[in-house]
Amino acid sequence: MEKLNQEICAASVKENSLRQTMNLLSIELKDLIEKEAIETQNNEYDSKIAIENEKIQDL
Repeated sequence: MEKLNQEICAASVKENSLRQTMNLLSIELKDLIEKEAIETQNNEYDSKIAIENEKIQDL
């Protein structure tokens, strides 16, 4: 019975560790998604600026 309790305790510790890792990865994924969105927006603005600069040069 004691061995079973030790195994249950070890499994709980491992589960908690996996949950912490999952939470950290979830936070990292969220940060990367936000960073990608910002980079995409910056690229869109760069394209718009380039188009406007071409229009100005054509004048």
